[in-house]
Amino acid sequence: MFSFFKAKALRSKKKMGALDVPHWSLFVLLIFANNVATQSPETEFSLVRAYPDRRPQVDTLQRLRFEKKHNVMFWRSADWPGRHADVWVPKSLLSKFTAALAKSRVSYNVEIDSWNVTDDDVTMEHIDQFDGDYRGVKSIYSELKRLARAYADRVKLIEIGHSFENRTIYGLQIMKPSRGKKPLIFVQCGIHGREWLSISSCMYVIRMMIFNDEYETDIQIITNNFEVVFIPIYNPDGYAFTWTKGGRFWRKTRSKTTNSNCPGVDLNRNYGFRWGGSGASPDVCDETYSGWRPFSEKESRAVAKYLYKRRNDAKVFVDVHTFGQILSHPWGFSKAPSFHDYKHREVTRRIANRIRWGNRAIYNYGQTSSTLYETSGDSTDWAYGFLGIVHSYGLELRPRLNNRRSLQGFNQTAKQIIPCARDLFMVINELAKYVYSEGHTS
Repeated sequence: MFSFFKAKALRSKKKMGALDVPHWSLFVLLIFANNVATQSPETEFSLVRAYPDRRPQVDTLQRLRFEKKHNVMFWRSADWPGRHADVWVPKSLLSKFTAALAKSRVSYNVEIDSWNVTDDDVTMEHIDQFDGDYRGVKSIYSELKRLARAYADRVKLIEIGHSFENRTIYGLQIMKPSRGKKPLIFVQCGIHGREWLSISSCMYVIRMMIFNDEYETDIQIITNNFEVVFIPIYNPDGYAFTWTKGGRFWRKTRSKTTNSNCPGVDLNRNYGFRWGGSGASPDVCDETYSGWRPFSEKESRAVAKYLYKRRNDAKVFVDVHTFGQILSHPWGFSKAPSFHDYKHREVTRRIANRIRWGNRAIYNYGQTSSTLYETSGDSTDWAYGFLGIVHSYGLELRPRLNNRRSLQGFNQTAKQIIPCARDLFMVINELAKYVYSEGHTS
């Protein structure tokens, strides 16, 4: 930023003693230094979409990326000729950057001429290498707003509701323009605060589907035939708390209970289908506390209300967790088979095989109550048993489940984000193919 480079220039000058400079000069220097230090960072940005069609142009974009005089942030990197690059540029440097593109004969379009990000409470931090580390609530919400603004022709930001601490629960809808309705694939992530890989994997898949839609057939299979709605952070209060000292392994919401020392409810035991049975606890201090009644939590009520309105469109429901490498299907509350047990087993087997051969990861699969453990009042049982969404599945991402009492699996390094995201994308892709074939089988 301007203030950074000015301050650097000042530091690079030869140091002078107090007696070498007149008092009035020192006064001017102090005022100037103070102005530099307090100057606000850039808040107005432009989005430039560049279209390199030859390898040297890709190399040119990579070079421009690291030239400090442009001070740009690459959102979608220049990776291959014929694929676009998205670049966020400080508005004050836009003409300089586009001149550099024109000089190298790189075609471009200014998608957003001017966006004062403070108007939408957006931070422009972590745009480069967004997927290289875990991000907090503020950073993730900023990214969702950027995506909805830059790809408004097929992306929409939805306010599903609000949490106990009044954080917005956002959904991101990906849907190409269509004459009629498309079946809905609904993916929810981060229902438990400590499951960072669930949230980060969800964000990676969102970005990949939006950025690469024009170039990858597997993505087009989904976006051409379905509407997809993601909830990247279902439990924003719980997730925000895991970023505080001592809160890393928090699972529940942060709502008040009858015991002030034990706040929160397990959202995945709070649904109004077979609520309060085995696998859920009435003890407010237990991690699986199901709440004082079904849908006692603002978060579960908001998501359930949205899905109920969309019940005729919804064909796929996926609840994404970590960890264990497990694909599960109803029922969770009972060992009895579901009404579509054969189909559920066929689908989960197919997905597990695809991940095994494609990503070299072994996922167990089967009924939730047998493959994982019994649960009551969970979201997949509700989506299947109450809403009638046949393809309702739970997904436990990496790593494998070696010890159910261990918490180490929730604290994986960020290197696992992309492998987990690839597994999640394969799940969504295979479900889309299967459901599409069901609808087109005579």
